[in-house]
Amino acid sequence: MIKYAMTIAYDGTKFSGFQIQKEFLTVQGKIEEALRILFRKNQRIFAAGRTDAGVHASGQVISFSAPSEITNKDKFINSMHALAGPYISIISVHNVPKPFHARFDCIAREYEYIIYTGKKIPIFLENKVWHIYENLNLLSMQSEVDQIVGEHDFYSFSKKKEENTVRFIEYIKISIKNDIFMDLPLYSIQIRGNAFLHNMVRIIVGSIVDRVKGNLNMSLKEILESKDRLKAGRTAPAEGLYFRKAYYPDLEELKNSGLNLLKNYSVFGKSFFKDKLKIILD
Repeated sequence: MIKYAMTIAYDGTKFSGFQIQKEFLTVQGKIEEALRILFRKNQRIFAAGRTDAGVHASGQVISFSAPSEITNKDKFINSMHALAGPYISIISVHNVPKPFHARFDCIAREYEYIIYTGKKIPIFLENKVWHIYENLNLLSMQSEVDQIVGEHDFYSFSKKKEENTVRFIEYIKISIKNDIFMDLPLYSIQIRGNAFLHNMVRIIVGSIVDRVKGNLNMSLKEILESKDRLKAGRTAPAEGLYFRKAYYPDLEELKNSGLNLLKNYSVFGKSFFKDKLKIILD
């Protein structure tokens, strides 16, 4: 068996999430079916992040073990597009070491949330942004979001109860960019961290919006410290969220993998390559 990593993009509007579900169209189901046809054998893929229904991706990473070598990667990508498209795009495919696992070896994930605030209708961005009809100054929240950056217990910003709700957020950046169709100003909220709880990014974004609207009296830091989900804001809708990048340990074995690599990063969990990085950092 030969191990491969594949970077993909997809329009989450068309799928009931990433993870395979019986009787529902999912990203995992579509890709595994395409791989089964190409290799004539059942395939199982693993993703850096399992996105919910409606969430998009432009840099999702998956790994799989192929029973034979992919000798012509361009032809392979074209075949995958024919079988898994048109709402899934294969960006690249690379050989990786056999122990590599797209999920467990991922040391950081980067998401971006896009919001349009205004009365114009962003007709070319339907299901691609959160449209809020009020004019809001989300940039005013930058100093407040900076206060929840770092390693904390993010229980207040999670949907499900998990045994360990401590996570590390490296940064949250709020900026403005213009869309390419109507030149509308869009708010971009970029967030990178080692791992995220279920709906964590969307609850943080919803809390930012509710703070600006005056619907929340407590600051984000106070909400974080309360460890009470009811103190946080709404869960922002799925359509504005994008999985942008996955990052892996900057180790010699992964140098030519085509993956995004990071050094000196806070490692969450255990895996073959995470453990090797910990040894170097220690």
